[in-house]
This record gives sequence, structure tokens and C-alpha cells, in this order.
Amino acid sequence: MKILALSTARKDASVALLEDEHVLCEVYTDDGRQHAETVMLAIDRVLKDSHLPLEELDLFACATGPGSFTGLRVGMATVKGLALVMGRPIVGISSLEAIAFAVGVQNMPICVLMLARPGFVYGGLYCLSSEGETIALDREKFCSLEQIFDPLPKGNILFVGDGATFYRQKIEERLNGQAIISGTMGVQAKAVGILGYRKFKKGKAQDPLFIIPHYIQASSAETKVDKECRFELRKKYG
Repeated sequence: MKILALSTARKDASVALLEDEHVLCEVYTDDGRQHAETVMLAIDRVLKDSHLPLEELDLFACATGPGSFTGLRVGMATVKGLALVMGRPIVGISSLEAIAFAVGVQNMPICVLMLARPGFVYGGLYCLSSEGETIALDREKFCSLEQIFDPLPKGNILFVGDGATFYRQKIEERLNGQAIISGTMGVQAKAVGILGYRKFKKGKAQDPLFIIPHYIQASSAETKVDKECRFELRKKYG
């Protein structure tokens, strides 16, 4: 099965072409340009480098978030458009799960932390089984760093992501030697592709019309509209 996988969850982006779980080609972009300028160029490059026409793709996979609101919309709109035109299925993958999977450390709790707005993180707690399957140990959340610590199991925990790097000192002080801080890791398209392929095999493909971003929190635009609505209601009804 030929899979095109895409991640635009952060300021960098990556596109990967896979055959089942084997990566044929992967392209990273982080040159300061907007995703809208680079995504289709990256897709065209992986297809040309792999000598594969677009028509031979069987499945699309994309990171659905959390992450950059604009980045997610660009990436998902691109993949949804291609999937709809070609009549192919699509699979959405959590950005946090993709990061945990890419770490590759098995049988140890992996706490993924992505920086959100100041003072907040996106957090997910996972474990990779001996077979390399990702197991969610807690729901993903948007919260302060302190709220991440409450549900953590006892023992050593691997922290990964830009949030783990940014809050390294606070994490190490809080967990008294039980925290292992890995380097910053992005949302890799190849991890999205492998997880997408596995979900597809389990019958979890989605209709491109109905797949939506996994924001966890409301975007600033949505928050602004919500505040304006509440203000108008208070004016009207006191």
C-alpha cells in the first residue's frame, strides 16, 4: 500500500511517502516560508524522487493536532482535497501520539509536551508496547505544566517535545530524578504514515469530508467570537 503522510502541526513541516511501513522518501521544510507555500512543493518532490505518480497512492495520513491552528488547517485542507479528488481514504493521527511513537522507547511511560500559549502545554501520556504499539495512558490535554504532573505514574518517565526542553528545570525539580528529558522532537511525517497505515488496517480510515483538526483548545479566532457572543447576550438579557 502506498501512503502519503503529511505533518504541518508546527512551524516546520514534513511529507513522507511510504509503502506499508517502509519509508520510500521524506522531505522536511523549515525555511521560514508559510506552509501554504511549501506543502505542495514538498509533495511533488517526494513523488518525483520516488518515481510514483499521484494516481498510484492508496491512502493519505495527516497529523490532525494539536499544534499550530493555521498549519493544521493548511495541511489538512491539502490532504483532504487530494483524497476527495482521488477517491482515497484518509487517516488522522494525533501529533502527540506521533511524537511518542517516533521516540521508539518501549515499556516506559512517555510524556509528550508541546508548547502552547505562554504558561500552557499540550500534553499526552503514552507507552510503547514490546510490539511497538502506542498505548494512551491518559487523555490528551491543554493545561498548565503543574496539571501534567498529577496523573503521572511512579518511576522513571521519559519527557519529550519542545515543552519538555523548555520546562526541563521545573520538571527535574518536581520529579526528583525520575524524569528523563529527551531532546526536542517534531511531528514526523513518517511516524504519521506508519500509524496511519496501522489504523487503516484496523478499519479506522475516515471519510475526507468529516475529518477535522484536533485542536484540544479553541483557536484565538473562535475564542474572540465566543467572547463577543457572550457580551451581546449579556447586553440583551442583562
